[in-house]
Amino acid sequence: MKRSCSGPIQFLACVLILGLMTGCSDTIKTIESDNNAYQCSACQNKFYTGKDIFAACCPKCKSYELKEIVSYTCAQNHSNLAPRGSSVTCSTCGNSASRVQFPSEQALKEWGAAKASKAEVSKK
Repeated sequence: MKRSCSGPIQFLACVLILGLMTGCSDTIKTIESDNNAYQCSACQNKFYTGKDIFAACCPKCKSYELKEIVSYTCAQNHSNLAPRGSSVTCSTCGNSASRVQFPSEQALKEWGAAKASKAEVSKK
């Protein structure tokens, strides 16, 4: 019986290996992140945590209503931060921004997000 790379895990492995072999650092950059970014639905607070810290609540109002924030990029490579799953129009050129990646710490600071500690975003 002939086997092929048909399962989802095998497909992802093939894509990552191909990306590494061709020097495609954008593929890896899209998958990896140094931060987790959030916006509170209750008070609109913007914050981020380190890559190993996942927020359970807002550090400001302690609400559990958090939206994960990602960076959407348009064809002209403009970055737009918005909640994951949003339909985003680029704020710079007006085109659709559909490429998703994790925002950098610099982009989060420019957006107005503050870094929160594990103690600040943990359930009490």
